[in-house]
Amino acid sequence: MIPVILSLAKKTFSAGVGFKSKISPITLIAVLLFLASLFLISVSYMLNLGYDSENEDSKILVINAPSTFFDSLAENELPSFISLETPMIYDFLYINRTMREQSAIASIAFPANFNLQLQEPNRSSVPDVLIYISPDTVNSVEPEDLCKFVLRRYSSFLASQKGIQLRDQPFQYTYNASTLRAEDIERDTPKSIMARMVIPLLLIVIISYAALSSGVSAIAGEKEKGTFYGLMLAPITHRDLVLGHLLGVFGRTILPAIFFIPLLMLMRLQLSASDLFIVIYVCVLFAMIMSTITLLFSVLGRNILSAQTAFLPVFLMILVICVMSMQRRGSIFSSYKQLPFFGHYHAITDALMGNTQALDLLILTVSSVLLSLIVTLITIRMLRYEAFTVVYDSESKQVEAAEKKRLKETQRATSIPEKNIVFGYRPKRFRRATKTISLHFWMPLAILSFFQTLSLIGPLLNFIKRADSYEFIINATESLRNTSSDQIASSITEVMAKFMSEPTFLLSMAISYYLIIGTYIFIVSKIEKNKLSTLGFPHSGSSPSFSLKKALQSYGRGLLLGFSMIVSVYLLLLSSGQVRPIGIQMQKQELGLFFAYIMMWIPQGAAEEVMMRGYMMPRTSARFGVPAAVFLSSMFFSLLHFANTGFSFLAFVNLMLIAAFFALFSLKTGEIYTVCAAHTAWNFAQGNILGMSVSGGVGSASVLDTQYSPSAMDIWTGGAFGPEGGLAVTVVSVISILILLIYWKKSKKKRMIMSAK
Repeated sequence: MIPVILSLAKKTFSAGVGFKSKISPITLIAVLLFLASLFLISVSYMLNLGYDSENEDSKILVINAPSTFFDSLAENELPSFISLETPMIYDFLYINRTMREQSAIASIAFPANFNLQLQEPNRSSVPDVLIYISPDTVNSVEPEDLCKFVLRRYSSFLASQKGIQLRDQPFQYTYNASTLRAEDIERDTPKSIMARMVIPLLLIVIISYAALSSGVSAIAGEKEKGTFYGLMLAPITHRDLVLGHLLGVFGRTILPAIFFIPLLMLMRLQLSASDLFIVIYVCVLFAMIMSTITLLFSVLGRNILSAQTAFLPVFLMILVICVMSMQRRGSIFSSYKQLPFFGHYHAITDALMGNTQALDLLILTVSSVLLSLIVTLITIRMLRYEAFTVVYDSESKQVEAAEKKRLKETQRATSIPEKNIVFGYRPKRFRRATKTISLHFWMPLAILSFFQTLSLIGPLLNFIKRADSYEFIINATESLRNTSSDQIASSITEVMAKFMSEPTFLLSMAISYYLIIGTYIFIVSKIEKNKLSTLGFPHSGSSPSFSLKKALQSYGRGLLLGFSMIVSVYLLLLSSGQVRPIGIQMQKQELGLFFAYIMMWIPQGAAEEVMMRGYMMPRTSARFGVPAAVFLSSMFFSLLHFANTGFSFLAFVNLMLIAAFFALFSLKTGEIYTVCAAHTAWNFAQGNILGMSVSGGVGSASVLDTQYSPSAMDIWTGGAFGPEGGLAVTVVSVISILILLIYWKKSKKKRMIMSAK
């Protein structure tokens, strides 16, 4: 057994990826540009990672210094101050760059008209002098104290020598909001930026790409070359076949990361041997998981290209996790450090910063091994299925093989078990697993992106014509110039809140949602040539018959269901002291906006249900079965919200739970009228009745003014994402699913008793 595994591993490790499927020039250029950008970023930080206090000359940059300022200095102090004239005293990026160029540890910025402000006879306020601390300074206490001393002495000089004072204070000095101080917020030093944003991302991308290039070609490459059939007939167990290829893929996956690790020593990160070992160890864990996942897709794929295409959603998820992890600052829940993918990113960061926790690393190891083991077992099982579906394609019989394949797909489509049929949908052709997953991942994303972008055109043109649009755009642009990801997210939220307070924007969004529903109706009725009942909309002409009255009753039941669930969440937050209602917020002038929200929420909830529960779930169920269909539709629904403000792992889980409940409910009722209404009622009541954020979106025209209490915890409230990102929704969703399953089981048992009679 072991010689066979080692032989397969050696073969896979030494094999290239030069099969029929070639990487496109555009993809190659994009990858090269991405790697070049990361390399240049790394080099830029390599040149300035250390902090050598002996070389620091303690110079201070003085911007727009009045002549009296230098009069207050002793002669031997003058060389330590650098004078600069510029009106850009609030442009901290320019000032930070200038401080770096001048090797200054701090900057004192006077307003350009400082002297005129001092000489005004009837001054009601004192001038503001800003202090900036260089971001390259590791210890900000010393330059801060030095600037305070200099300005206090200058203030005394003006009061005593020049007779200028106002309330015993000629001017006041403050720290600009952009200045990072160790005692206020976590500072980003070059080392922390490399450890938190650059190096973990580089390692994860390198390992993921290596796994993609080698893993998907392991089995799929054999299929593409036409040697898979012979391999399956060889006297090798499926387990040995998978383990052999897995070992070879793992070797090719971890090798680029191992070559990259020594470069860390050139970056002057001052890593200890134990920290470097932990980085390598975490890379091994991540490479192990990625090897198993890519090998699974290789088994599912017909050729290398199809396997790579199916793997793209996973690669996208990994990049999303990286972005989410690099934006997290301050304290991080241990659960994030113990989960695969999230944990690998944070473990590399902690090792580079010397903050590794043994317990977190141990749990991460266990979870990584378990996930790899589960995926490996699934791969072995899927390989057994592949053994019975191999078609030998020779060049002389391609036409005959294609016809056989078409007939085989048709036969498999007609032989789908009855238990996998949802809403009466039966496919006319049997798609491969990879093609099915890719189609249902990219299709809703593409349709949503197209119509929502289209809906922005009218409101944007209308907004630009307004008198206050120029000032708003300028202010937003200034905010976006800040490098803080939190402030950028805040600016984007502010822009969206501005649009969400415009009735024209809401009505435009409503139209886009109706167009999305219409697109799916067109696909089902004209392209698939199926009945609308296969989309979850049974009607009087369908079998069984579903009258209009029954559809309206189902919709009304859904409104009550969605409203009850979100009110339960609100009461749970209220009783636990997480939120507090301030009072009635709705104003008379907001009634038009309030009704515009109603017009928007109705198609919004329905559109998402049509995409996920109406279209995706029946079609994935026909291919993979009902449990897999519920899981896939719920996961893809959750991923649609990953770009929303405040999105977190708990929000991802909660959205999956809510989606799973809606999926199970629609399976129980045999329609989606109910869940369309429940989705609408949930969002409408949450945002416009109870006054809470809806999946990271900030709305207006709310009946209640609800605020977080001073003791509120994000783990319960969801923070900026809203309740869907907190444990309150977790509790309500789990209870709702349990109640539904119990009721379903009892009703099924009752039907069995009735049929027996």
